[in-house]
Parts: sequence; C-alpha cells; structure tokens
Amino acid sequence: MAQVLTREKTLQAWGSSAAREGRVLRVISIVEWPLALALTAVGAINLWKDQTWGFLVAGGILLLLAIGHRAQLKENFRDAGSVRAGQAGESRVSRMLAKMLPGNMYIINDLTVKFGGTSAQIDHLVVGPKGLFVIETKNWSGTVRGDERRDMWEQIPSHGRKKIIKVGNPVAQNERHVNVLRSWLRARGSAWNDLYSVVTILSPHTRLEIDNQTTPLLPVKATARFIERFQAPALHSAREVREMVDLLLRK
Repeated sequence: MAQVLTREKTLQAWGSSAAREGRVLRVISIVEWPLALALTAVGAINLWKDQTWGFLVAGGILLLLAIGHRAQLKENFRDAGSVRAGQAGESRVSRMLAKMLPGNMYIINDLTVKFGGTSAQIDHLVVGPKGLFVIETKNWSGTVRGDERRDMWEQIPSHGRKKIIKVGNPVAQNERHVNVLRSWLRARGSAWNDLYSVVTILSPHTRLEIDNQTTPLLPVKATARFIERFQAPALHSAREVREMVDLLLRK
C-alpha cells in the first residue's frame, strides 16, 4: 500500500472562504433589503409631496446592491456544491491510489509548485522508483469531446441535459504542470527527468471522444493499474525516491 504524505487543502481553503463570504452576505442581506425598501417608500412619498429625490435615489442604489448580493449568494451556493464534489473526488482518487499502489510509492496531494512567474497546482503526484506521475483529476460526467491539440473541449452532461459546456483541455493543463515541476526540479539540481502526465476521470461511465490522444485519460482504478504496470526505462533506488520526497515536501 502506497503512503499518502499530504492531504487535499486547496479546495478546503476555497470552500472555507466561500462559506465566510456567504455568512457575511446573509447578514448584510438581512439589513439592506428592509432598509432599501424603506428608503424607496420614503423617497416615493417625498417625491410626491416635496418633489425631492434624495431618499428615492438612495433607496434605489441600496436596492441594486441588495440584488447584486443576492446573486452572489446564489453563486456561493453553487460553488459550495462544486467544492464538496471536488473534495470527495480528489479524496477518492487518493484513497484508491494508496490502496492499489505498492508501498515503495508515495502520494503527495494538492502540491503547488512555483517557478519564475508561473505556478502549478497539482492534484496528485505519485513518487516512486519509476519516476514522477503528475495526475490531474476531473469530475466529469456524460460525454466529453475534444482534440488533444486544442485548448477547449466540450462536455455534454448526462441526465437529459443537452446544454454543451465548454471545458479546458486537461491534457494541456497538466502538461503545463509537468513543465513547471520539471523546471523547478532542474533549478534545484535534480537529475530526475522522468515525469509522466496522467488525467484521471472520476466517473468510469464518462464517455470520452478525444482526437489525437497520446496522454492517458483513465478512470481511477485504471490510473492505479497504469502506474503499477508502467514500464520505466530505468528505476530509482529507494534512497533516491526518499530524497525526492524530502525535496518536494521542503518546498
């Protein structure tokens, strides 16, 4: 069983931030809706009696702010659902990799690497004798169509929804992660150059229609099997693997 060294933190931080913002917006909404309506009503009376616009303008501005805050609350609610799904998905991948991979491999979750002006947020990094496997996780369903050479793909969700959603090419995204990590390692004098990109699709029922595919796009269990059976041109010693893990955790 592989060793899990770090847990997923980025989505948790994002979810906590959205929750805090939501609590603040709910408090503001409790105050601003009655106040906006009261100012608007007083403004309408003043306009009818005295032909003055001050309260009516103030009420209108506050009403617009209240509408904007209500829209932001709805967006936060949608984001919270995405965060929960993302957290569950990444945890599932981590658990399955740990269960299926041998004990001489290490799993680093949610690794952020910066080199120059570029950063890479890597969902999962498997470190072992065969090299470094950089894994990008996607919680997609339905049908996904695209071309590995193009920046944007299309997702047609399941459950009767026909709307086509534009999604970024995860292969290109993960290749950028690989390149940033490779540059970061070189800058620290590492001789490791065996970095491999893998894209994991959480649902085994997702249908992929990808042209010019060269990078593995696999369900969770198939990802673990791919890494386990991968024929590396050379193997790193246990000491080299441990030194690489130490270097990555010190970053």
